[in-house]
Amino acid sequence: MKKAWYNEKWAIVTMHITAWVVLFSLPYLLRPTYSAAQQVQRLPDNETAKFITARINDLFLIVFFYLNALVWFPRFIYRKKYLLYFLSLLSYFGVLLLQGWLIRKNIAHPEEGFTFQKHFFFNFFIFIFILACSIAYRTIKDKIAAENLAIEKENEFLKTELSLLRS
Repeated sequence: MKKAWYNEKWAIVTMHITAWVVLFSLPYLLRPTYSAAQQVQRLPDNETAKFITARINDLFLIVFFYLNALVWFPRFIYRKKYLLYFLSLLSYFGVLLLQGWLIRKNIAHPEEGFTFQKHFFFNFFIFIFILACSIAYRTIKDKIAAENLAIEKENEFLKTELSLLRS
């Protein structure tokens, strides 16, 4: 049986890349536009540093998505090791907060005031969203694999039964 085009490796990789590009470009696509007078009144800021900070944070979130979907969720949840799973999530969230704080304090915006509470809540909701997406991705992927296996077993059973009836 030939695989559908959307099950090919290149199609899966392309869909993943497209999803990440769309997700992380949403803040730029949905931000308000300013008139020329409003842009002049704004304080100049280091756009390059902000861009690099955001991309590093995006990279950490992408790594978290695949780490959770491909390693932690099947290794800990399917084997009922819930405490290890929770500790893994908690430690990665701590790393995410720490890297954001270090980059913001030392590289991107050292002159601005840093509010840990804002930083925590902003990253928390993004973290929960990426966590939910990775769990949904893994669950759907496993469900499809289980259905395909059941179909293959049913086909084998029917072939065996047919050959038995012929003999």
